Amino acid sequence: MRRNLLVASLALLALPMTATAQSTTVVAPSNTGCVAQTYGDQSFINFSYAVTSGFGSFSSANETICVAGWTTGYAALPTAFWGSGGNGGAASLDVLQFTGLATDPTKWVWITSLDVGEWSRMTGSNEVRVYNLAGTLLWSDSKPRYVNGVEVTQTFTPNVGALGGLRVQAGPDSWYTGVSNLQWEVRNAPVQTVVPEPATVALLGTGLVALVAVRRRK
Repeated sequence: MRRNLLVASLALLALPMTATAQSTTVVAPSNTGCVAQTYGDQSFINFSYAVTSGFGSFSSANETICVAGWTTGYAALPTAFWGSGGNGGAASLDVLQFTGLATDPTKWVWITSLDVGEWSRMTGSNEVRVYNLAGTLLWSDSKPRYVNGVEVTQTFTPNVGALGGLRVQAGPDSWYTGVSNLQWEVRNAPVQTVVPEPATVALLGTGLVALVAVRRRK
C-alpha cells in the first residue's frame, strides 16, 4: 500500500504542467484583393497584416502595398497571402508580416507552423522569422525553394510563443513569397515541467528510506 502511494506521488510530480490552449489556423483567401485587417480574427486572438521594408522592420513600407490573397501559383499552396502592388514583379527586400494579438493580454500567443511557397520563377531560399511584440527575435529558419530540382511548399515549425502576441515575417520578397496555413495558439501560460521543491524531494527520499527499511524487516 505504501509503495503504491509513493509510486503514484512520483508519477504526479513527473507530469508536465500543460496550459489550456485555444487554436486556429489562418488560411489565405482565394480573392486577389487586399485582406481585411480583421481577417481570421477569433474571440481569443486578433490578427493584422502588413508588408514591411525588411526583416526586423515592423511598420508598413508603402501604403500602396497590401497583403492580398491569391489562388494557385505559389508552389503547391492552393491559396496564399502575398504583397500586392509593391515591386511590380522586380525582386525586392519587402517581407510579409503577420501579427497575432491575444484579446487577453495576460495570455501567451504561439505560432506552431506555417507553409511557405515561392512563385515558380524564383530560386534560392525562403525565410521565416518570429519576434515578440518588443521586436526581439525569437526564432528564424530558411529552407530551399527547390528540392531535387522540384519546386516545393516548405512547412516551417517555429513552435515559439510570447506573452500578449507575436509577429511573424516571411520573405525575402513579398511579391514572390506566398504564405498560408498559419497555426496559432493562445495559452494561459507556456508549457513547462514541474520541478519539485527541495523539501518535497527530501520528503520523498525519507519515504523511500522508510520503504526499504520495512521491506528489509519483512
